[in-house]
Amino acid sequence: MDLLALALRGAFRPDKSRGPQRLYELRVDGKALRLLVKDGRVSGPAASTEEPDIVLDTAPGVISELLSGGISLDKAIESERVRVEGNRADAERFVKMFRFPSAEGAAVSSAGRG
Repeated sequence: MDLLALALRGAFRPDKSRGPQRLYELRVDGKALRLLVKDGRVSGPAASTEEPDIVLDTAPGVISELLSGGISLDKAIESERVRVEGNRADAERFVKMFRFPSAEGAAVSSAGRG
């Protein structure tokens, strides 16, 4: 889970984090990772005794697909590959805030440098 926390912090998009403070819990294969999003910043793993605002429960391959854009949150929920506890709009916000940069986007960015 430490590597996932590191990847999520690196992928965090502050411009997509506008909105109320939220404590997210990501459960992957029964292991929990909590991330606090507040004032355009992410901290995590977040140690909190409070109940999370949103829980996304899934498997390792599914979270990668979801955050890389390989599957939409709606399709992942419909196919029961992701279970969401809490507000669906906040779950969608999580996906947008932590979307991994695409390989194509990275290639375009690299081509523009130099």
